[in-house]
Amino acid sequence: MEHKTSIKIKDSNFQFGLIIAGCIAILLVVNFVSAHYKDVNAARDFQVKAVKDINALYSSGKYDKAIRMLDAYLKKFPDDFKARSLLASAYIVTNQVEPAYQEAKKVYDHKPSPDIAYQLALLADKLGKNSEAIRYLKEAVKSRPDSLPFRTTLADLYMKNKKFNEAIDELNAALKLLPKDSPYRAEILNKIKDAYARIRCCD
Repeated sequence: MEHKTSIKIKDSNFQFGLIIAGCIAILLVVNFVSAHYKDVNAARDFQVKAVKDINALYSSGKYDKAIRMLDAYLKKFPDDFKARSLLASAYIVTNQVEPAYQEAKKVYDHKPSPDIAYQLALLADKLGKNSEAIRYLKEAVKSRPDSLPFRTTLADLYMKNKKFNEAIDELNAALKLLPKDSPYRAEILNKIKDAYARIRCCD
């Protein structure tokens, strides 16, 4: 009888130990989740404050400080493409063409848009990346074929790169977008004449 009683006591201790272990495990999970949410909230608070400070610097024209803050911020939050777009804009305003191009490219690769493609084309042209400038502008025109600035800028790039037939095609397309009484028609017609003259000159 004593032997049986001692076994029951051992079983009871074992079950109690399991309960304690389970409670400790639950407490550890709760503490981990609580700490995680505290970290997340702290990161979110930092992010909100940083964005507010950066926007204030940018709005007040303190672009160099904004760039430094954006660089530090994007090391912590590399997937914040709104901040990356603002960094590209700050580089453009301060005439830092190469870094502006690289940042705008990251934004475009994440989420293509005709406006960013147009901006990339202008930056690529400044950097002498002629084929890339044309490629981005063609993508912009494809996405927004009724944009007069896109088509005329693409025509100018074609002219610059001696692709006169392509320039004429874009200028004719631009001409169709204009009303008949538009003062810009004369300018585009002159560009078409110039393109034809260059073709004859080169032939």
